[in-house]
Amino acid sequence: MFGCGNYPAFPAILESIQDECEANVGRLRHHPSVVIYAGNNEDYQVQEQFGLTYDYEDKDPESWLKTNFPARYIYEKVSAYALPLCGLQPLNEGFAAPTRSRRC
Repeated sequence: MFGCGNYPAFPAILESIQDECEANVGRLRHHPSVVIYAGNNEDYQVQEQFGLTYDYEDKDPESWLKTNFPARYIYEKVSAYALPLCGLQPLNEGFAAPTRSRRC
């Protein structure tokens, strides 16, 4: 879905990304030997290479949207929502699932 970039995080694209994450996790959740839901390491490399804002101590997703690295919101909030919505547990600290969902 993503590769080596800093993606915009405006509402319409966030909704589209959430829908895609839910659809993919829902489709593949019964096939753990086929897929591992992980990634975006290349995008964090872009963050480091260009000195974009990433404060590990900042756990407020809404504040991430106000930085020059709003894609963090996609990687650490929006895509992580798909897992609990589909009955799976994220490996990171995670956040509460949003109310809007197709439910996988």
